[in-house]
Amino acid sequence: LGDRATLARVLGTHHQAAFDPDNLEERLAVASELVALGEELGDTEAVFLGHLSRHEDLIEQGDSDAARTALEAAERLGNQLRHPVFRWHVAFRQAAHALLGGRLAEAEELAGAAQAMGQEGGVAAAGVEGVFGCQLFLLGYERGRFDAAAAALSRLVETQPGLSSWRALLARSWFEQGRTAEARDQFDL
Repeated sequence: LGDRATLARVLGTHHQAAFDPDNLEERLAVASELVALGEELGDTEAVFLGHLSRHEDLIEQGDSDAARTALEAAERLGNQLRHPVFRWHVAFRQAAHALLGGRLAEAEELAGAAQAMGQEGGVAAAGVEGVFGCQLFLLGYERGRFDAAAAALSRLVETQPGLSSWRALLARSWFEQGRTAEARDQFDL
């Protein structure tokens, strides 16, 4: 069709829809193409989404430094765009980045800030609480403490009963606390 703006949107959607562990190189190429095309078009949102996608892919690849650079670029653009959803996407990834780096206190602080930012910015509650619940679970796992994670995950099971992943994480939290009956209850529905 020759419509480069439409191509940018298709690339962003393709990157998300084509997620598969076996196509990391393809996804990195798509994300890089999205950045370049967005820059060519002066489409800040496309460049932002490209950097955010590159961050995810580079984390998966194990290139923490390049991932941090991509996230910093996304943060600058997110601030420029001034859209709460974009800022929240950066904020929760910053928390995840700290968590992956073993900086647990920083990760907890960033996760809480991201949750507040998402809530205040009108981001869909299911997304905000889902990300926060996962981060609490991982923090609890790393610290050997699952009580806070179990509370957050219990709320997610109640508010999003159709997502079996919450039940699986809650069961793991109960199991890690030695509460096998409660863990088993998550599977005996």
